[in-house]
Amino acid sequence: STAIATREAELPTIIAAQAPPTALLPTRGDLEAMALIAGQAIKATGIIPAAIKTKEQALAVMIAGWELGLRPMTALRHVYVVNGKTEIETRAMVGIIRARDPRITFLWPEYTQEAVTCELRRPGQPVTSVRYTREDAKQSGQLDKPGPWKSYTRDMLYAAATKRACRLGAPDLINAI
Repeated sequence: STAIATREAELPTIIAAQAPPTALLPTRGDLEAMALIAGQAIKATGIIPAAIKTKEQALAVMIAGWELGLRPMTALRHVYVVNGKTEIETRAMVGIIRARDPRITFLWPEYTQEAVTCELRRPGQPVTSVRYTREDAKQSGQLDKPGPWKSYTRDMLYAAATKRACRLGAPDLINAI
């Protein structure tokens, strides 16, 4: 299918973020609550991503989410670790940006199996437009691996284009700066 999504409503965002905390660190009570949740979440097989294997990993992900204004279970579902760094999943990035500045809009004027273009429109700034193609994914080695890039190519192109637009057009918002 070559459906083109040009309105926000066609690609809903389900993540709502709070304002980032103003405190440098969570309180002792916050940490104790997160540690308790982390321990229970690890025991609940299949509830959180399989890559999170220990209470300490779960707690680190929740603290990274806390810095962004995400609740603990939302962080466990939408913050992950890549090469030793926490990264935010696409829907969380869009949700955080929309929560921090509701005037920002996203458009996807191109949304096909071959390419996705994401436009991030922020008042007072030039439009950030990112196009991510199947060829880009192939050159980076993503299409050579079994998994979602082969099964859900258009969704993965959407994620790659949108995350890049977020990183370029609103780095202050997705990094709790």
